[in-house]
Formats: sequence, C-alpha cells, structure tokens
Amino acid sequence: MDRIRSVIKRYGIVVAVTVAVTAAATTFLLTVYGEEGEEKGSEAVTEAERLKREKDLEAADQIVYEWIAARVEADDDRQSKVMFKEEIKKDIKYNIIKPGRHEFPGAEEKMGERYLIERYDKYYEDGKLFYRIKYYHPNNDKTYVDYLLVEKEDGKWKATNRSEVIITFSRLFPERKNVLKAEEIGGVTVHEMKE
Repeated sequence: MDRIRSVIKRYGIVVAVTVAVTAAATTFLLTVYGEEGEEKGSEAVTEAERLKREKDLEAADQIVYEWIAARVEADDDRQSKVMFKEEIKKDIKYNIIKPGRHEFPGAEEKMGERYLIERYDKYYEDGKLFYRIKYYHPNNDKTYVDYLLVEKEDGKWKATNRSEVIITFSRLFPERKNVLKAEEIGGVTVHEMKE
C-alpha cells in the first residue's frame, strides 16, 4: 500500500491505477495459467481424459484375458460373456458354442503366466482396438497365436476373432511380422509371456 501511495505522489493517479491493474492482472494470470504458461484448468481436464482412457483400455485388456482363459478352459459360458451378441447366436446355431459346456476346468491355472497380450490402440478414437495374443494350451501342450478385434457393444468391450480380423490386422500393421516387440511399431505389451 505504501508503494501505491509513493507512486501516486510521484507520478499521479493515472500511473498508480495502471500499476495496480497490472499487478492484479499478473496475479490472476499466474493463478490461472501458472508459470509455464499452460492453463491449469485444461491440464486437469487432460489428466482426467488420460485417466479415463487408461481405465477404458484396462477394461478392454481384461476382456482379452477373459477370451484367452475361456479358450483354454473351453468354457462356452465364459466365452459368450466377451463376444458380440450376433456372433453368439450364430455360434450357438452351428453348435460351435454350447451353453453350459466347460471341458477343461482348471486349465487357466495350468496355463499360468504363459500368455502374451499385445495391444494396438492406433484406432482407439474410432472405437477399435486390435490385439495379437499368444497362449499356451495345457490340454494339448501347444501354443496358439490369434488376432482379436475389440469394440464396444452396448457400452461394453467385446471381442471377436472373425477370419477377417487377421487380414485387417496384417493390412493395418504389416510391419508386425518384422519386429520382436509390439512397442517397436507403436503397440503395447500388456502381458509378457513367461515360461
């Protein structure tokens, strides 16, 4: 306050008002934007969006794990929970899925950590996630590789491995066959296969 009085005395009221307004504006701008010049409100929104996306991707990753576990156990009811409605109807019609069938209880536990999940979220904004999965099937002592398309149906992630998925995956990510890790081409290894 003394500073304002001395400025008024020395330079007059107009300059004093200018100094006071500039100080108030500077304080306001530093409060809103911070020292880096980025708006703090938008920073919070961006962080909220990032956390929402991360949670959404984790939910999709869980659907892919459920797909693997259902395949290993040959648990048709569990498999149906992660499939699209139309595919379930078609698979039941052709006896591919039989409600209540569960051929290998405990196989998921025998599989353990012997599975790989790679996520390719390049098309996340379009509502599509592609996965390359590899898993050990303890009942026949073989390792399988499959490709999944995961999309939302009624607000929940669902998966399919229709025959055209591998063709689409190969077209969208042709460089995958030439690399050892998904990260080399913008993918994410969600779970690394362990022996």
